[in-house]
Amino acid sequence: GVVTVLNLADSDQEIEGYIGSQDFSSAYYKTLFDKSKVKAVNMNVDIAGADFGEKLAAGLRFLSKNQGPYLIHCTEGKDRAGFVSAVLESLMGAKLDEVVSDYMTTYENYYAVKRGSDQYTSIANSNIVNSLTTVICGYPKGT
Repeated sequence: GVVTVLNLADSDQEIEGYIGSQDFSSAYYKTLFDKSKVKAVNMNVDIAGADFGEKLAAGLRFLSKNQGPYLIHCTEGKDRAGFVSAVLESLMGAKLDEVVSDYMTTYENYYAVKRGSDQYTSIANSNIVNSLTTVICGYPKGT
């Protein structure tokens, strides 16, 4: 099972609050958190934000220093988690079309966007392609 967690959405204090609530029901997550196997980076959704790159780097360093299997999550698992997964795929040698296809699976399943449609292409270009060129290539957002 999962032995290392990268929590993109929350801070340590927020996780401690969840764990302390009466309706918290994941003893396994608490065990991982208590063993410092959960990294909370409290990352904003805006990839152009001032501290996004620093938080991304901290999360990736954490993963590189800890054994898998990994769980990478945010709140809904489609924006931050999708982007971090795309970065990891890119670093492991995936081609852009593979990365885009994987990222866009969420839009196909979650929003019923049809592969090959103008909407699909527009979302792919404005979301994942733009984000990768901004973060990885260092281009200004929107170029």
